[in-house]
Amino acid sequence: MVKQHILPPEIELVLMYATGIFWILTYLVLIYKGFKDKRCGMPFIALCGNITWELLYSFLLPYPTPENIIIRLWLFLDLMILFQFILYSRNDLPKP
Repeated sequence: MVKQHILPPEIELVLMYATGIFWILTYLVLIYKGFKDKRCGMPFIALCGNITWELLYSFLLPYPTPENIIIRLWLFLDLMILFQFILYSRNDLPKP
């Protein structure tokens, strides 16, 4: 059985790119706010899940080229957030 699309392919493509762009903007705001507040703005578990998903779908099970570029950009931004986590997470740990 062939999967039927609900929307026309052009609209699906526009929505896919809009989702990618809005997530990129979300990551950029998160990174900006993290450096401004000297804190990591994403929970560590979510960050690990994002990095795992993006590594998997960038290199092991890659999407076609336009989607793969967006996913690799997300991976780069998540690595910047990981850098913030490593840099600022000591402030969140309990003092002995």
